[in-house]
Amino acid sequence: MPSLKEKIEALIVGLDVSSTRFADLIGVKRPVISHILNGRNKPSLDIIQKIVERFPSLEYNWIGDDQDLDMDLVEEIRKNDLFYSSREFNGSDECSDDSQIFNSQAESKNKKKVVKVVFFYDDDTFKVFQPEAFA
Repeated sequence: MPSLKEKIEALIVGLDVSSTRFADLIGVKRPVISHILNGRNKPSLDIIQKIVERFPSLEYNWIGDDQDLDMDLVEEIRKNDLFYSSREFNGSDECSDDSQIFNSQAESKNKKKVVKVVFFYDDDTFKVFQPEAFA
């Protein structure tokens, strides 16, 4: 009988997504799925609930020890689920979103100003410099 980890692996393969995409789809942090697939952690009840919430047609039956993952059902989900046509599953949109995030972070970093600089000396003294003092 396949383990729960093996069933999650089969689900990811059956949906034809990467583990990071799968994590995004079910709403968990990417390392959570990575740790499950690498055997570091076992799938928690929360993970199972998130999978079933995202793919309700799976129901909870597939987690049982005596149940195999219905790959025909997984294929049906892959073909019919709206997530394949949605923006959340389009790789090109993800890249543009990532670049927008990076650009906004770069802009906010460029707006930072030095408030003060403190030098500590080995004789237990210090000196404070403030931008107004530089001008």
